[in-house]
Amino acid sequence: MSQFKTDEYTLKARIYPTLVAMILPAVITFAMLWPYLDYVFTSIDIVKKILTCFLPVALVYSAVSFFFWSLAQSISKKIIQQPKFRQDETNMPTTVFLLWSDVNLSTQFKQKIHEKVLSKYGLRLFSPTKEKNNLEEAKRTIVDAVGRMREDTRKDEMLLRYNIKYGFRRNYLGASILAIVFTLFLWSINIWVNHLLPNLWFYYGGILHIILFGLMYWSVTNSAEDYAKQLFRAFLKDNV
Repeated sequence: MSQFKTDEYTLKARIYPTLVAMILPAVITFAMLWPYLDYVFTSIDIVKKILTCFLPVALVYSAVSFFFWSLAQSISKKIIQQPKFRQDETNMPTTVFLLWSDVNLSTQFKQKIHEKVLSKYGLRLFSPTKEKNNLEEAKRTIVDAVGRMREDTRKDEMLLRYNIKYGFRRNYLGASILAIVFTLFLWSINIWVNHLLPNLWFYYGGILHIILFGLMYWSVTNSAEDYAKQLFRAFLKDNV
């Protein structure tokens, strides 16, 4: 993958989800600071007051998102991806879809992939009988083949879009957990400084976090499946 594409993936699939997840803590921070700003800057108009508070808050949370995207990604992999798809990737759609026992792809389509993997890499994927007798080894062999497929399809523009889509949703889950921690921290400050905001702000904020987390968790499997199908289509192109 070219440097431009690597930067595009980092921006859209790693940094953007962290920025999005931090919007709610940023709004709560803005609301907590507003009474003080309104008290200190009584002589300036409302627009300047908003900008005076909004810009520093936006800059701080942008910096937080930039420095914490790597942590969000690690959380996503450890807490979401690995329990869901296993650390060795043997339960990833890119692996499961190529099993003869799986019905997501046609037998003819899988046969074409098996043939190209053998001719291109000299790697023979398991037959239906061998797969049934040793499923785990069949999965590990597919994982090896898929790793080589990814290397050979890195320049595919359409595949990059599907990869970004999956990466955004997966990494948002980790960023959302960080955002919940930030929200709880703000809530403790709010209690300590004599309730700058009503507790309902934090209750509704927590509910919104949970709803968005649930939606992303539900959709991340679909995104992984879409990526797997596009990976195989890209691999079967004549120029790969």
